[in-house]
Amino acid sequence: MASPRPSPGTTHCSRRREALWALLTALVGLYLVVGLVMVAATGAPLEPDPGYLGVGLSLEPRVPSPQGPPLEVERPRKVSTRPQQGGSGEPGGPRVAVVVDDLGWARAGVEELLALGLPLTFSVLPGRPLSEEHLSAVREAGHEALLHLPMEPLRGDPGAGAIYVGMSEAEIRALLRRHLEGMPGVTGVNNHMGSRATADEAVMAAVLAEVRERGLFFLDSSTTASSVVTRVGSELGVRTLKNRLFLDNIKEKGAILGRLRELADIARATGSAVGIAHPSAALVEALREWTSERLDVELVYLSELLEGR
Repeated sequence: MASPRPSPGTTHCSRRREALWALLTALVGLYLVVGLVMVAATGAPLEPDPGYLGVGLSLEPRVPSPQGPPLEVERPRKVSTRPQQGGSGEPGGPRVAVVVDDLGWARAGVEELLALGLPLTFSVLPGRPLSEEHLSAVREAGHEALLHLPMEPLRGDPGAGAIYVGMSEAEIRALLRRHLEGMPGVTGVNNHMGSRATADEAVMAAVLAEVRERGLFFLDSSTTASSVVTRVGSELGVRTLKNRLFLDNIKEKGAILGRLRELADIARATGSAVGIAHPSAALVEALREWTSERLDVELVYLSELLEGR
């Protein structure tokens, strides 16, 4: 027996239900699409903000071009008091200079280093909480002081008052003058960080032009193998030096002592060598032991390596 045919009214209702379901499905799909678009437009970024993570982004303000006459700074005085050192180095023999960086932040180790009675050169960061105190202590003890100039690195944050690639010559020189004005008596400048800035010819030409004008010298801290400091300095007639070793990458007495002995070996082979370290109790103890040994190298202030140049 054949199945009964649905009545026309039943067919019509079924079609209406199918149409309503299709319309409802379309509306839900449209709602979901619109919602996703709104989330994408107003929600969190797809990639982390490098500035938030503290990687490779600095928000240091640009320094305006100088207005009015150039800033004047006190000319550096020649260090007249040279503390006694241990060892048996003779004048004219191999010479070593040890530069202690990053003064201005913390007191730990600074007083003890000053009390060693050794001809150490101290480099002071500008505008830090203890910058003035440390600079005064270094000069009162008769030691040599440098401006530890913050400069743009490839990674990380050099801190306030830094020199950045892309700043104009006028901006760079005005900022450097301002730092020097606040640090009277320094004999030279060396870079804090600066792996990007010291590889940039325009930046270093501006920095070294100001250094030359003030009768100072520049120590390349050697934070990059791509540094142009020596070449640009030679072209501009600026006296430059180059760091050969960071002495305290491992902040333990034994490791630092080993690096000091390595620095002495470099001086024996080349006539002189510069090493950079940072204030710490381990450095104090390593220097005390190293200079008590029978050395054939002479520990000197950094500027003494420039004599005759």
